[in-house]
Amino acid sequence: MYTEVTPLACKSEMLKLMSDTYQVDGYNINLMDWGWSFELNNSYSANGQCTRKNGDKILMLSEWLINNLNRPMSTWIDIMLHEIAHAIDIELRGHTDHSDLWVDVAHKIGCSGEISTDGVFKEGVHPIYITECSTCGNQELTNELSPHIKRGESSCGKCYPSGFNHRFIMTWRPNPEHIHDTAIKSSLYTFGRTK
Repeated sequence: MYTEVTPLACKSEMLKLMSDTYQVDGYNINLMDWGWSFELNNSYSANGQCTRKNGDKILMLSEWLINNLNRPMSTWIDIMLHEIAHAIDIELRGHTDHSDLWVDVAHKIGCSGEISTDGVFKEGVHPIYITECSTCGNQELTNELSPHIKRGESSCGKCYPSGFNHRFIMTWRPNPEHIHDTAIKSSLYTFGRTK
């Protein structure tokens, strides 16, 4: 059965997954019972996020990416399970990362354990930047650059999923398709025409 991928559908799926009880390392973990909540954000680069700040424990998905990427719901569910694995990891170890310990948790709850997920932007969507691994050539499109990427201190998630390694530096450059779109939109605006 095909499920249309919308922010509302993703929110519904995430809340179902968060209300499930997961058995990991002898613990029964229900994130809702353990005080975790969910919200949509407008990140241009992170599919999902798991944060714990000032006593709040929040799992997030990017509404912007949900609306602008062509992905099946099964891919978004794996992303949701990825973030749930981070939350469980925090509850069990007090912190989280993409180490083998996290991958073990991810596999136990049915997540692939993948670090980055490819996606194709919908027609007409051209993000601002292209990031690229200096070793494997893995490319990702994004509208945001983290300070780590700008400073050359970010590693490819596919080549080196945990921490930083200078052999797998992510470089960045402007996306020429975005520059072209921006120039067209700017010229249309300048001449008083709109679509």
